[in-house]
Amino acid sequence: MKKLPLLIFLVLSFATILEAQMPEYNVPNAKQFKQYYSDQLEAGEIILNACYQDIFVRTAKGSFVQKIFYPEKKVLTHYLTYSDKKFQVK
Repeated sequence: MKKLPLLIFLVLSFATILEAQMPEYNVPNAKQFKQYYSDQLEAGEIILNACYQDIFVRTAKGSFVQKIFYPEKKVLTHYLTYSDKKFQVK
C-alpha cells in the first residue's frame, strides 16, 4: 500500500527534472509566418493560418487551399485544395 504514493512521487519528481532540462526555443508564431509568406498569395487570397512550411488560405472563389513550401527558398512543393474550412475534405 505504501508503494503507490512512493511511485507517484518518483514519477512526478522525474517529470519535473526532465521539464527543467528542456531548452526553450524561440518559436515564431503564426503572425510572423503569415508575414513571411504574404508575398506568395494570389489575387484575392487570404491567409487563414500559417506555420513553418505551409499556409492555409481561402481563395477569392471561396475554396480552401493548403500551400506547402520548401521554407528557406519559398519554393512551392504541394498545392492541396479542400472543400471545407477545416481542411479535411479534399
